[in-house]
Amino acid sequence: MRQFLRKQMDEPKLSESDEAAMKIYKYFDWRGVDVLRMLQLKVTPPDQFNDPFEFTPAAIGGVGDSDLEWLTNEEALQELYKERQAKGPVPDFKLWIKQKVNDPDFATSFTATMTENCHNLCKEVSQFLGLICFASERNNLLMWSHYANGHKGLAIGFNSDHRFFKEFARIWRVNYLSRDERFVWDSSLNPGDEGYDEMAERFVLTKSHHWRYEGETRVLPQLAGLERRLISDGIPGYFCAFPPDLIEEVIIGYRASSVTDDVIRRAMVLHGISENKLLRAQPHPSKFELRFVQGDRTRISL
Repeated sequence: MRQFLRKQMDEPKLSESDEAAMKIYKYFDWRGVDVLRMLQLKVTPPDQFNDPFEFTPAAIGGVGDSDLEWLTNEEALQELYKERQAKGPVPDFKLWIKQKVNDPDFATSFTATMTENCHNLCKEVSQFLGLICFASERNNLLMWSHYANGHKGLAIGFNSDHRFFKEFARIWRVNYLSRDERFVWDSSLNPGDEGYDEMAERFVLTKSHHWRYEGETRVLPQLAGLERRLISDGIPGYFCAFPPDLIEEVIIGYRASSVTDDVIRRAMVLHGISENKLLRAQPHPSKFELRFVQGDRTRISL
């Protein structure tokens, strides 16, 4: 899995025309101000996400060759033979092995092992890989409500065609399952088998249809080499620096305070980000959507 992901992270997942035409957005609460001040994005390992199904597929598949390597491992067989011999005479060890493999209890035990292994996939990947998640649009009322503290925060638009996404980590587009069945991991497939690479790619890009409203794209950088510091509850946080010209837009939520407004403006001046990139979100007077006014310090109350 580690080798596959390292290989895939070097390959683009959006076409050049998609990248050139897109801005991608990240919604923030008050902590977005720190993103502007420090020019750093948080990289989150999958096991820290609020979605408990992230990187945790369901298990299917039978007993694959790699799962029964101990059948050709002389040392392992000797240990197994000693263990069995201690329980009584072993008239035909090979027949006993065959019977054990076909025993329903063995199958049940193996299925439980597969399930545990699938659960551990997320923990395993989280040791070396993190995610930065983006939304596809700026006018998403649910994202403003859920991720920008009820419109009190901000959204930052990034240039997806910037060299940053070519040199640091490529952009991947998330796929959403249209049904409630979970994505499955076939334990009978091994690296190099036909279908394994496709399965592994789905593993990092598949989410439930409940999250479709996010229109998510993501990058998957390796954690090694990133700045590391403790965040809430002593959890290690990982952070990557980005250049100021990666920013295409800074949008202040229509309920953001004047203090937030001022700090955002000072941070933009500090890093030489043009004030022309600053927008204020306002409720549309006749539609369920937002409109964006350049440089406006005022807020329209409902």
